[in-house]
Amino acid sequence: MSFNKKDYLSLFFILLLWAGNVIAIKLAVTEVPALTAATLRFLSGGLAFLPFIKPTDKSTLWTIFQISFLMNVCHIGLLFIGLQMLDATSTAILLQTQVVFATILGWLFFKETIRWRTWTGIAIATLGVIVMLGKPDLAEHPQGVIIMLVSTLALCFSYVKMKHLKDVHPATYIAFMCLFSVPFLFAASIAFYPQSWTTLGDIDWLTFGSVLAYQAILVSMTHIFWQRLMHKGEVGKVTAYTLIVPFIVVLLSVPLLGETLDFPTIAGGLLTMAGVGFITLRRIQKGIA
Repeated sequence: MSFNKKDYLSLFFILLLWAGNVIAIKLAVTEVPALTAATLRFLSGGLAFLPFIKPTDKSTLWTIFQISFLMNVCHIGLLFIGLQMLDATSTAILLQTQVVFATILGWLFFKETIRWRTWTGIAIATLGVIVMLGKPDLAEHPQGVIIMLVSTLALCFSYVKMKHLKDVHPATYIAFMCLFSVPFLFAASIAFYPQSWTTLGDIDWLTFGSVLAYQAILVSMTHIFWQRLMHKGEVGKVTAYTLIVPFIVVLLSVPLLGETLDFPTIAGGLLTMAGVGFITLRRIQKGIA
């Protein structure tokens, strides 16, 4: 990778913001029901970037629509719901199972070869998730674990769709990604949390407003810089650095959210991350992005 010190600093800052986003979502869903919070997050993000969009063709817009539905509605919408049930640390670790799903999808859809070493990594990561099920909040909310795994699977399908996306103006991509998801999330919030929109005046807007600004502007901006890093470096090696995110979440969640670490979290988390790390290294060795 032809990265200089500035690139590595930018990479670490992006990962820090992504880890902080897990904390931000956890704070958001303590103030507002999950789907209502997700609707407001993408509405504010879309409106923030809308003045900077450029014209684009219908084919590109259709691809962005599909990515938006998979990533923002299915992945992030379910992520908001999952974080209402689970703590930030467990959620961050479960999110890393995307590497397992991406590997299996590559095998199913792109005829990528999975040999015994990669299967070993998948088995270790799966064992780690099983061990984590002994954690109190996961044991009490197994549906939260299922929701997070489905959320992560949806993220992987969005990556498949991204392979078909042509070059697109960054602000245009972010604005339409956000706005396309709003009607679906709004409808779901009305269906599941019909009273949530009438009680918005009673929430702590200092906390929730700060979370919205963080997500709509800073987190959205990271995707622009991330794409630049992906073009400059080798994709597999750049994405491998995302394995740092759960450890940053742990460091932030303990002092900011008051979360505690127990044996299932530590043991299961280390097993999951070890398995995911093993799969990632194998993908890098085989030159798979």
